Amino acid sequence: LLDVELFWRAEKVLDREYRPVVQLVNLPLSAAWGVSEPLIPGGGSTAKGYPLDRFASEIHEIPVFADAPPYVGHISVQMVDVATGEPLKLPDGTDRLILPPLIRVDGNGAALQQHLNIRFEPGIELWCAGIQPDGDSLSVNLGWHVTAAPVNDLNVFVHGLDANGNMLEQFDGPALGAEYPTSLWLPGQNLRGHYTLPANPSITQIAVGLYPPGGDRLPATSGVQSLDNNQAILPLDSQGCGS
Repeated sequence: LLDVELFWRAEKVLDREYRPVVQLVNLPLSAAWGVSEPLIPGGGSTAKGYPLDRFASEIHEIPVFADAPPYVGHISVQMVDVATGEPLKLPDGTDRLILPPLIRVDGNGAALQQHLNIRFEPGIELWCAGIQPDGDSLSVNLGWHVTAAPVNDLNVFVHGLDANGNMLEQFDGPALGAEYPTSLWLPGQNLRGHYTLPANPSITQIAVGLYPPGGDRLPATSGVQSLDNNQAILPLDSQGCGS
């Protein structure tokens, strides 16, 4: 449970019922990992004698969903019109207040099956990969294991290569998108990244690596062997990371 204490005060006599919606949301605000929706703030009635001269306090107990990843997020607060379900607007036109503290979800993430022995210095390992066609796309799922907290935010490259090593298709971007920058990763965490390439029948292998924006690729090794071009080469029949 995540406890959040809020204090409300009406600025005028209210003639409608409202209820708060308090959520633990991811950084891009695209998913909620837990929600609390009491009927009335402070346990009273906003339309019947809601006091103007004092605050109504309440503690929200947000049960964090069991499948929430070990990421960081924010607390989102809304006040919703009970009759219409529409959230009230703030002076800046937005419909929610994002409280500034970062909230970290504890845990190391779902277990990964270690089929690979690839390390990107100074402390990110690629343990497994699954590659499969998905309509007009090629879905690439990678399982990362963190042994040392990265200092900077890193990008991942996922390149579709032909049999001669020529790049045909590419994805380059933050390793886990905007949801969990690598500078916030913690040692011991297992993290799953999902990447998509256009389906190109000439692709025979996938190259993967990490680099800071505008910088050189991180040194990559397989066991004690340095990898050419600091990239891991994955076959299209990579067996995945398990459930």
